[in-house]
Amino acid sequence: MAPHNRRSQFWIIFDTSQYQKYYRDVHDILAMPIGFIKRYQYRKTHLSDGALALCQSKNPLPALLVYAQKNVFYQRTNGKSEIPSGTFDTLFVATRFADVVNVTVSGDKYYFDLRLEGYPSQSEALQRMLAPLVEAGEVPWSRWVVTSANVPELGNLRGGNDADNWAAIVNTLAAPPMQFQNDAFWRIMGPFNRKGKKMVPHVERIKQDGEIREVRTNLLMMENQTWRFELVSHTGTATPSRPQYEVQASISDTDAVKLVGTGRYELRHYTGQQIEYVAQAGTPFHSKAMTLTLSTLPLTTWPSGARLELRHTTRKSHLLSSLGILCGISGVILVSLGASDIFRYDVLNGIVLLVVGLILLPVSKYLLTGSLEFSKP
Repeated sequence: MAPHNRRSQFWIIFDTSQYQKYYRDVHDILAMPIGFIKRYQYRKTHLSDGALALCQSKNPLPALLVYAQKNVFYQRTNGKSEIPSGTFDTLFVATRFADVVNVTVSGDKYYFDLRLEGYPSQSEALQRMLAPLVEAGEVPWSRWVVTSANVPELGNLRGGNDADNWAAIVNTLAAPPMQFQNDAFWRIMGPFNRKGKKMVPHVERIKQDGEIREVRTNLLMMENQTWRFELVSHTGTATPSRPQYEVQASISDTDAVKLVGTGRYELRHYTGQQIEYVAQAGTPFHSKAMTLTLSTLPLTTWPSGARLELRHTTRKSHLLSSLGILCGISGVILVSLGASDIFRYDVLNGIVLLVVGLILLPVSKYLLTGSLEFSKP
């Protein structure tokens, strides 16, 4: 089989959000920052023949994520949204660009690790792209993971800027009869450091028996650094009444990282807010893992918005730790030498060594702990 070229094939991955436990996926992919990875799971029967073939590719390939719903109000019963009996057109909404960076197979289940990119525009290019797939029966509710070679139309969806495209997606998803019409929509950008530089997540490849089983993102944060995410919310233009929602931020290990402020952020009509947090002093050559969780409140039986879990690792700079240890050892040696009998008849040089050693000791403590305070006996 000839290898697939990135420019000649791409994935189309559908969401239908009919089950309660998968309903939040659309919210999550709309809320996550660019460059972060989201994992999707599908059974083999959900994949088209072309998708099964493309799973053999070892290189990241572009994907378009699309939400599909029948043009009718659904009825929620027993953890599922049921489609009323009858014949209804299918509505399609392009929600996110991504790269499929890894496909893991376990039995009849296929796991797709999606590195999220920008937001597609809402244009007729999507309908033109999907038309042959609809005719071939490669859309829900027959297939959820398919491929397309219509690269020009994919390019047509890349017009506009992310802010406008995201707002247009929200307006579409919040309009009747969509399931999401009364939900909260928000997204985060970043993280950024104090100088406004975007911090790029580290990509971790989890291996088992030499095979990649999962690809995920992790943020490496040095002690005493202050980072922030920008939180943007939007209420759909067709939403009947503005829901009263907020985002709650929480840290799994407050000894590693602390939030600045209350950690509660009201979701207004359209606004930007800063979620700021600070890495605490660490132990030399030791890292701490923690998770920043952003949840939509109030909690409801069916999720009413996104819930993001962003992995972080915090640690002290290895260079500063090494310098701290070196200064400590040097300080102890110089103090011992300066106060020893070796300099009994060379008092001036002994005092110099003693003073330098006494200076190096607090420098060492500061480099290792970030503090100059010594504990009282």
